[in-house]
Amino acid sequence: MWDMLKECWGNIFLIIAGGWVLAHLILIKLYGNVAIAEPNVWILWAEIVTLSLIVILGIERLIEDIRRMK
Repeated sequence: MWDMLKECWGNIFLIIAGGWVLAHLILIKLYGNVAIAEPNVWILWAEIVTLSLIVILGIERLIEDIRRMK
């Protein structure tokens, strides 16, 4: 059960993070450069925590995939 839930959330987070990065790259392409700032401290910390969890989950999934290949 835990593995299935983790896989679903991993995919959801991957889609969100990819979309977030893609949106910034499109803005850079449209405007030449983009200055990113987050004046709201709560939102900034929420983004930091969320992206940190995505990175940790991605590393964990990569390690599992490498183990399965052996």
